Order: sequence, then C-alpha cells, then structure tokens
Amino acid sequence: MIGKIIRYVGKETTNDIFLHHFTNLCTDLSFHVRRVCAQNIGEFCSVVGQDLTETVLLPQFRRLCEDGIWGVRKACADVFVSVSFVCSNEVRKSTLAPLFVNLLLDQSRWVKTAAFQALGPFISTFADPRRTGLYYNDNGVVVMNDFERESGNTSVSPSDSGCSSDSDGHDINDEDASHMDVQGKQQQVSLAPSATDALCPKVQVTKSGSDSNSHYHVHVDSENSYNSFNFWRSPIPEIKLDIDVSKEGVTNVSVSASSTQDQMVYRNTLSVTLDPNALNTAPRQIESTDKCDEEIADAINGLKQMMQSESNSTTDAVTPSPQVIVASTSDILPLTGGDTQILPADSSSLQLKTADSHQSLNSQSNTLFSDYHSNAVQPTTPQQEQDIVPNELLEHFLSMTDPMQSQTIDPDLSHHCAYSFPAVALTLGRDHWPLLKRTYTTLASDMQWKVRWTIASSLHQMALILGTEYTVRDLLPIFLSFMRDLDEVRFGILHNLASFVKLLKKPQQEGVLPKLCVFLKMDNHRNWRYRYTLAEQLSLLTPQYSCSQVQQYMLPISLSLAIDKVAQVRKIGVELLATIVGHVFYANEPSISNQAREAIQKQVVYELIDKLSKSNKWSHRQIFVFLCDSLTERQMVPFQILTDVLLPVLFLLKQDPVPNVRLALARSLASTFFRYEGLRANATVCQMLESLKADSDKDVRSNAQQCLIIS
Repeated sequence: MIGKIIRYVGKETTNDIFLHHFTNLCTDLSFHVRRVCAQNIGEFCSVVGQDLTETVLLPQFRRLCEDGIWGVRKACADVFVSVSFVCSNEVRKSTLAPLFVNLLLDQSRWVKTAAFQALGPFISTFADPRRTGLYYNDNGVVVMNDFERESGNTSVSPSDSGCSSDSDGHDINDEDASHMDVQGKQQQVSLAPSATDALCPKVQVTKSGSDSNSHYHVHVDSENSYNSFNFWRSPIPEIKLDIDVSKEGVTNVSVSASSTQDQMVYRNTLSVTLDPNALNTAPRQIESTDKCDEEIADAINGLKQMMQSESNSTTDAVTPSPQVIVASTSDILPLTGGDTQILPADSSSLQLKTADSHQSLNSQSNTLFSDYHSNAVQPTTPQQEQDIVPNELLEHFLSMTDPMQSQTIDPDLSHHCAYSFPAVALTLGRDHWPLLKRTYTTLASDMQWKVRWTIASSLHQMALILGTEYTVRDLLPIFLSFMRDLDEVRFGILHNLASFVKLLKKPQQEGVLPKLCVFLKMDNHRNWRYRYTLAEQLSLLTPQYSCSQVQQYMLPISLSLAIDKVAQVRKIGVELLATIVGHVFYANEPSISNQAREAIQKQVVYELIDKLSKSNKWSHRQIFVFLCDSLTERQMVPFQILTDVLLPVLFLLKQDPVPNVRLALARSLASTFFRYEGLRANATVCQMLESLKADSDKDVRSNAQQCLIIS
C-alpha cells in the first residue's frame, strides 16, 4: 500500500512519513514482509532520489539481496534495474555490480533466472544518456530518444564517472569471425605470469627407459600459478613433454597440454619428428627476461646436453637430411590459421610454417602455449579495453547463449539475451562491437525461431547503432540468411526492411534489390498481413533506386501484390503501383538521358495497360480503374499522359461486361475525375459519364448521378 501511495505524495512527504517505517519493515522477521519490501524498493528509490537511495535504501537493499529466503532475493533481482537507474555510476560499479553478480551465481534456479532476465537492462543503465539517447521513462521502460542525431562516434562512457572507451588502447580486428586479434597480432600467453617466485611454475625433468630408447619428461606445474580472483586471463595448462631418442639418431618429441576451466577440459597434443643435429642450435636462442623464463630455459638446455651426450655415443647412427615433420591434433578445434606445412630446417632454427605465421623453436615455451590457446575453444570473455561495463557482468551476458546455461537455468535465456542485445550494444558503442559479435552471430543462428525472430526484429536498430561499415560486413549476411528463414523470422526483418536497407551502402542496396522477390514465397499464404507489410516497405524503398531498377525488380512484385486475393493487400498494392509510376515520371536522376527516361516511362505505362486493362479477369480490369484513380488523385503522372493514354483505355471499360468494373469507373468519375476542372470538361470524361448514366445496372447509374451533384 505504501508503494502505491508514495508516487502521489512526493519526495518530502515520503521522507518524513514513510521512509523510516519502510526501512524497519525491510528487516522484519517475516520473509513475506521482506519480500514485499524488496518488490517495492524500486518505487521508493525513484521517489526519494539519488542521495537518499544511496545513503538509506541501498544498505537495506544489500541486506535483502543477501537474504536467506530465495523469494526475497528473486524480488530484488526483479527490481534491480529500477534501483540502478537512480544510483550514480560509481555506486553501480562499486556496489550494485557485485550484488548482481552474486544473484547471477545464486544457488536458487529461480533467482538466477530472474537475474539473467534483468542482466541486459541492468547493463544498459551504465550508458550515458547524453551520448546514446538511452534513458528510462516514468514507467521504468528503456527508450531511445533522438539517437539518430549521434551520427558520429557512438562509443559510450558512463554518465557520472566520466569514463570512456579506451580510444588510445588496443583496436580489435574482427575480420575472422572465429577469433579476435588484438592490434593485428594473436594474443600470446606467456609461460610465467610474473617474475615472482610464488607464481613461477615448477619445472621437473625425469628420465625413464633404457639408454637406447630413453624418455625425458618435463612437467610444468602451474597449479598455484593462477587464481581467478586475482587475475584476468586464462589459466596456464599442464604441459607434458616426452622426448624419444632412438639409435638412428631421430628424436621424437610429443607435447600434450590439458587445462580445466569452467567445468570444461581442454586438451591439445603436438608431435614433432626432427633431426637432433638441428636441435642443437635451437635452445641456444632462448632468451628470458625474468626468473621464471630462466628456469624453463635451464631445463630445456639440460635436456639438450643429455641428448647431445647420448647422440654422440651412437657413432653408427645414420643422420638423415634435416627435416621437420609436425603432426598436431586437438580435441576441440584444428589449429587456427590453416594446416601445418613441412619445411626444411636450416642450421639456426627449426621453423613450423602455417598459413598465417612463422613460429620458431627458439621460443618453445611461448609457442606451446600460443598453440594451445589457439586450439582450445575458450569461453567468450570481454577484453579489458572497455571500462564502461564491469567485465564480469559482460562475461555473464555473453554466456547466455551457452547451451548448458539454457539447460540448467532457463530455456528462454537466449531469447532474453536477444531481446536486450541492442541496449547492450548501444551501451558499449560501436567501438566495442567485436566483443559482442560472436554472441550476436550465435543468437542469429539459434535453433529457436523466436530467438531469430527477435534478432530479425531489431536488426535495423543494430544497424543504426553500429554504422554502415559494421552493418555491411557483419549484419548484411545475417539479413540475407533471414530472408530464407521461416515466415515468422522473415516477418521480423520485413517490418523494418526499408530502415535497414537505407543504412547500407549503394552497392549493397543494389545487391539486395534482386532478392526482394524472395519475400513473395511464403509458407502460409493465409497470412495476408505479411504481403501487406511487404507493400508498405517497398513504397518506402522506391526512392532509393533508379527508374530502370524499379521497373526491372519492383514493378513485377507490385503487380503481384495489386492482384492479391485479399482486398486490403490489393488496395495497398495499387498505392504501391502509383508510387512506382510517380517515381518513374518525377524522380530526379541526372545520370539518365531524357530519351532513356521516356522509354522507361512508356514501358511502365503500357505494361500496366497490357497486364491489367486488357486482362481476361474482371478483377484485374477493376484494379486498373483503381490505379488510374490513385494516379489522378495523387498527381503521379503528367496531365498529358493522363488524357492521351489512360483516359482512352478507361473509355473502353465503360462498356465492360462485368458491372463491378463499370461501378468502379462510375465511382472514380464521381470521387476523383470530376473534382478537377481540367478533367471535368474533357470530352472523353463526359462521354463516359453519359454512358454510365444510362447503364443497365442500378448502382452504376446511381454513382454516375453523383457527378451532377458535384458539378
């Protein structure tokens, strides 16, 4: 009851009378009372303002978020966005973000479900309304206000802290959809995270087997090298190195790496067969700058010395020509960058050449780890360049497309992610689109049609947020795939077809035009609103194209819509035809000559006459009468074309055998033609009127008589 009253009494009365009593109720022994308080704390925050919210209500809200009853915590998750909206950006980052992460990791499935549903809107509260136009109205709904005026850089900074995107930091290159490069280079994970003794991996070298076929095992223990609480990077894997020295002098090196992260096990193996003479020079080039690298370098040099001594003792060994044979397998994905090629090794180093880069064995430790991380499918994590949204929140948002999350938390998790994706993208800005690109692509190919429909419905907003370059490169392929999807998904892009196409570059606009006929193919022809929407969008798209393009591609679609089985579709199809004819006659197109323009105009007019007025179906002839009426009323054709070309054709229809055609003609004369003085005195119009006045059909005669009243 208090929550409903305070919105009418104002801030001062609420502070004086209700606020203290409400804070006492938040600590009531009954969880029912605490749950109701959690449900209404958002109303109190919006009424009392930022200062009282942060000093009085926020401590109570923190206790409610940590309540022992899951129903209370779920109520907090439901109102989290309204509380965050009132607070400053510093409080959002320092206080609310950790609370929300706890709700995302809650033991109760219902609490986690409510938290994930509110995750996208909560992230959107970190946006700067002055840059994005994103704000909350009086009802707490996220709306966008005049975003189109921000045609420049759309990177967003928090409103209160003044933080902005790291424009001087690393630029993200997302040319490859399967991975992201930083500053045009692959990220390299160093063998040791720091030079401190506590974090250095322990290197142990053991020998097994006989002298003729011995095995050296190098074990890099990284158990204590990583702590997810202190470090923001992937954990160092466990490396096992097996070296086989045979009598022939050929050394077999087998490397295996395994790591467990987020309940997922990543494995990768690398096998190398090489000439021991070529290996002699490789470890000499290892250069370490910290204590950890020196320990590993010493271990590898020790291996080299042991192998040298054994290879020298086998004097009868036949030394083959120097070569490197590499076989790499991965349990997750193949090596990033292409297949490994076999190259001859020189006297200084052994090189493994892939399609993208040369990797030298003079840095074995870094190479092993970079190969491992390029093979393993790492969970999608945000980069550190952005400081708009806390990274942990963004990481959870990107994980909403994980199938495991859908199975354990909520099957509609992907749908909620897709629904709030434009707000999150607007919050981060187009500079940080590479962080979101992979998740967006996953949503666009989701198995649930309602997820794809949600993405399709907001595709034009994403194009507006990202700009033309990203739209052409990343969103246009998604748009083209949706064009051949289910009718429900196609309906999503069809509603905003013109808005999306207008944001493309001219070559891409012209490339989309021939594919628009795909929208005429439907799974359910009873859905006439689908075709109605198509006609609306084509009317908006007509000015974007030249006269010849409109004639070649849009005119056939318009004719198909104008003769549709549903009256509403036929009506708007006639309006579309009139728009096309007007564009052909009046479009400002300097690139085309007058002679070519006149040829196109004649072709369009005579094609309409042949396919409509001369059709054997009376409904098509009736459509032609409606079209002439629309062209005259909207003044889409020159007066000379109307009198010299169209009126003679209409004159022939005054004696049409079907009364409905004559009735349509009589109504057009009364409603349109006789309202223009230039047509009222036209001889052809007068003859048609006289003929219709004496028509055998009563309704035709009645409508023809209306012309006398008008005159």
